[in-house]
Order: sequence, then C-alpha cells, then structure tokens
Amino acid sequence: MKKFFLLSVAITLLYSISFAKIWRVNNNVGVTANFTTAQAANNSASVLAGDTIHLEPSTTSYGSLTSTKRLTWISTGAFLNIHPNEQFSPNAGRIDYLQVTQLSGENSVFHLVVNYTIIIGVQGIRLDRTFAGSTITVDNYGYPVTNTVIINCYSRGDLYINAGNNNVISNNIFEGTLNIYSGNAQAVITHNVFNAVSTTSGLVNNSTVTNNLFNKANTAYTFTNSTVQYNMSAVANVLPAGNNNQNGIDMNTVFADENGNT
Repeated sequence: MKKFFLLSVAITLLYSISFAKIWRVNNNVGVTANFTTAQAANNSASVLAGDTIHLEPSTTSYGSLTSTKRLTWISTGAFLNIHPNEQFSPNAGRIDYLQVTQLSGENSVFHLVVNYTIIIGVQGIRLDRTFAGSTITVDNYGYPVTNTVIINCYSRGDLYINAGNNNVISNNIFEGTLNIYSGNAQAVITHNVFNAVSTTSGLVNNSTVTNNLFNKANTAYTFTNSTVQYNMSAVANVLPAGNNNQNGIDMNTVFADENGNT
C-alpha cells in the first residue's frame, strides 16, 4: 500500500511538471502571441498555477499586473539600451505596476522590469533580477507575509518592509532608503547598496544587517533589536559604532563612480 501511494504521488508530480506551459505576451503589431497584456495572461482560465509567462520585447508597457496565480514571470531585463547586444532587442518586456496581495498568488517568481511600484502582501514571493522604477513594499494585506526573497534587483526607490519574517534581501541596489518599520517584521539584509542616490536615512527593526554599503545617507539610521555589523557608510555616525561597521569612508575608494552610473 505504501509503495502504491508513493508511486501515485510520483506520477501526479510528473504529470503536473510535464504539462506546465510557457505563454507569450507580445503587443507588437504583426506579431502573434498568446496575450497582449500581462493581466490578460494572469486572468486566462488556460493559464494554470506553475506555468511561466514570457513578456517579449516591446516599446510599450504591458500594463499593470495584479498577480492572482502561482506563476513565473520573465522579461528581457533592464538597461538594455546602454548594454547593447545582450538580448535580441534593446526593448524590455515591462509592466507599469506589480501587486501580489491575493492568497492565490503565493510562491510566485518575478524576473521583471516594473516601471513604478511593487507591492508584496503574501508569502513566498521572489523578486530576482527585477527592476523597480520606484519603491518596493512588503506589507500586511490580511494574509501571512513570510519568506520574501529580493535578490539581484535594482530599485530607483526605497525598500519598505512592514510585515513578515524570514525575509531575505541580498545583492541589490536601492537608490533610496532601507526601512523595516513594524516591530513584528524581520529580515536578513546582506551585500546591498542602499542610499545610492538618496540622502535620507531609515528605521530598521528586528533584523540582521551585514556587509552593506550606505552610500549617500547623511543622518543616522535607527536600528532597534538588530544585529548590525561589517557595514560601511560614506558619512560619519550613520551606522552604530563597533561590530566592524565603518563610518566616514571615502566612497571614491569603494566605487568606480560614487555618484552612481547605471
């Protein structure tokens, strides 16, 4: 009986993997694809949890996306116009806004270019090699918000984490500030650049903050119930003394261009 049960589970998993589909989104004139907007792809009854959506190169946005299914979203990447020949086209497959706040969207993965804000409100969301034209916010919308992973991303705004634990923020560039406001939120924050442009400082609760660069912040960050070590700041007194934190470092000795260049 036990062997039969395990065999049944294995067959079910193989069936679900074998029939996961890749769907194309393209709004260019003369190109035939499955969908012309990101939301239409999400909403289609034919698109099932576990499928992958490709946003193909376009000069116009694929609209805003409210994610309601466990999907993987892939576009062609950012900064293609200044790094030519990396992709077939210098145009990104991009959307305007991304919101993942419905339970059915849990455990989705996004490799996207998002013109403006990203809002996360469910568990298991992964932003990987995603570009955000504004802020990234992790907050409580009535469901558990845990295990958010933000890795290898570039954000032109701030990072706000107002809910959830087991969050991992690693190897990103944020032009804005780091903010973990809620006393119930928690994250591991490592190997990032914060304040790449902004001079405003933030507030961090209940987190481990290691090996980060705080470039332009000009006032002290407030760290509460946090482990803060091996970080570096360009301005004096931004980081707490001790634990191998360094303040007042000449960032011209750290960056090729400490004013930033995409």
